[in-house]
Amino acid sequence: SKAIIASAVSLKRAEVVKEADGSATLLLNDPFDRAWRRVGLALDRIGFVIEDKDRSNGIFFVRYADVDIDDTPKKKKGLFETLKFWGNDDEKKEVTSEKQDKSMVEKLKFWGSDDKQKTNPEKQYRIKVADDAKDGAIVTVVDKEGTRIRTTTANRIVALMYEQLK
Repeated sequence: SKAIIASAVSLKRAEVVKEADGSATLLLNDPFDRAWRRVGLALDRIGFVIEDKDRSNGIFFVRYADVDIDDTPKKKKGLFETLKFWGNDDEKKEVTSEKQDKSMVEKLKFWGSDDKQKTNPEKQYRIKVADDAKDGAIVTVVDKEGTRIRTTTANRIVALMYEQLK
């Protein structure tokens, strides 16, 4: 059993191929149906939001989820400020709650809004999963016409997917 474990060969489940034009393609050793599912799960884990799917054409319509994280350093209270019981901290909270109310009202105003304003087309991507002739699948980043995108962003997306699918 030790010899079998020592000589065990791990199969590559995915491989990134660099094309002559500088673009990257992801080759999966799975049939289309399994590759479709694995790519969908990988996109979720990476942080892409799947807006729409077209399984008949093998296309995921995705957008990168920008998480609004407040990176501003918070003012820490010192020893005297924590002991200051006569101060009024509620004034600050009231001001922020008014801002939150306004932003919530603005968020709920969906009547008459334009969908083009909600989504930034620069952050939308199309991930195409296609059958390969060798019982595998090819994953590429494509544009609206279906031609492969040859940008560094598309190559990064392929690299991120490879890390999840290898």
